[in-house]
Amino acid sequence: SVSATLQDRSGEGIDTDGSTIRLQGPNGAEIAGRQLAPPQGAGTSQSTLTWELNTPPSRDGQSDGEYTIRLKVIDKAGNLLETGKTFVYDTLIPQVESVAANTTPSTPITAEGLEVINQSFTEISIVLSDANDKAPAPSPKVSGVDLVSTNVRLLAPGNTAIGINTRDDGVDTITISFAQLRQPGTYTLEITPRDLAGNVSGHALQYKFSLDVARPTVSAVTIGGRTAPVTFVNRLDEVVASFVDAGGTGLNLTPDGSTITVTGPKGAVEGIQSSRVQNQISWTPLQLATDGSADGV
Repeated sequence: SVSATLQDRSGEGIDTDGSTIRLQGPNGAEIAGRQLAPPQGAGTSQSTLTWELNTPPSRDGQSDGEYTIRLKVIDKAGNLLETGKTFVYDTLIPQVESVAANTTPSTPITAEGLEVINQSFTEISIVLSDANDKAPAPSPKVSGVDLVSTNVRLLAPGNTAIGINTRDDGVDTITISFAQLRQPGTYTLEITPRDLAGNVSGHALQYKFSLDVARPTVSAVTIGGRTAPVTFVNRLDEVVASFVDAGGTGLNLTPDGSTITVTGPKGAVEGIQSSRVQNQISWTPLQLATDGSADGV
């Protein structure tokens, strides 16, 4: 049913017998039903008109579209108002049109497969549509995707949630941004679409991709000024390692990322590590005897 609350401004009261309410469907035809009598005891200065439908519209999308409540209101002073109030009936859950990792070039991610991505990236774009809003004309009018309330999660290998920032273009696209992905393995993007009519997916839609970024390699090592491999050295004042950034994502040259460890005859040798020119780190011993007592492998 649909209802309209009427307020009299004439001081004479509303003529409920002469006032009518009807519901017009998306195709312009009147929706079959009957007008209910006003509630008993209702005053004449304010009244409610109700149109009760013979059959509720379907919830499979076939009846979706713009409806109009047609009102003809008469007061007891003879004043007439004819007006219409429109609303959108929308029963379908929004759809995900496309998902793409913002690599160079962009990489489509589908729900059916497992896309292998071989470069790190920091954003994913999601394009949605509200069921019939991209259908050819004439198509039912829909409420539109609720981009703010559509829920998105990104899970790392092991299903640990990754912190993301979300923005949208106000039309149909959500973009999530995050710290650069480096850990190899399978990631899961979960999307729960919602539209402005409140239709929401009962479960999250999953899009999986595998990150297989090439690992950095060691291009050269110098020990005491001599390029490895070497069998004998007579000084160990510095070790320098040079790396190749095979994945193109940048190298972490801090001790938390890249390390040089030197082990002598008596175990680990203490030293100080620092980064040098691009893609190089160096190690110098804190104290190393030069009287032969530290000699060995």
